[in-house]
Amino acid sequence: PLVKKGDYVKVGQPIGDTDAFVSAPIHSSVSGTVTGIERIRSVMGGEDPIIVIETDKKQEIWEEVKPPEINSREDFIKAVSAAGGIFSPRINPGPGNCP
Repeated sequence: PLVKKGDYVKVGQPIGDTDAFVSAPIHSSVSGTVTGIERIRSVMGGEDPIIVIETDKKQEIWEEVKPPEINSREDFIKAVSAAGGIFSPRINPGPGNCP
């Protein structure tokens, strides 16, 4: 988690991330206060952390939310990844890499 109990978060703010192979950053979908970080059993049998947020019902947008500037393929891949998309040549091969 990128946040801790008691933190105030806004819509679009990153709250979780990992370097795992198939993963994506997690952004808050609400504004409010983090009331806890808990663990739940995942569908694969392990445990995953969850971030509990008590919404303030204001839906305040995080100040750093802005449209990406795309001028190259690399910019596009960075923007998709930063927005929570999963992009990997091993998962999403480019046109020249398709079987």
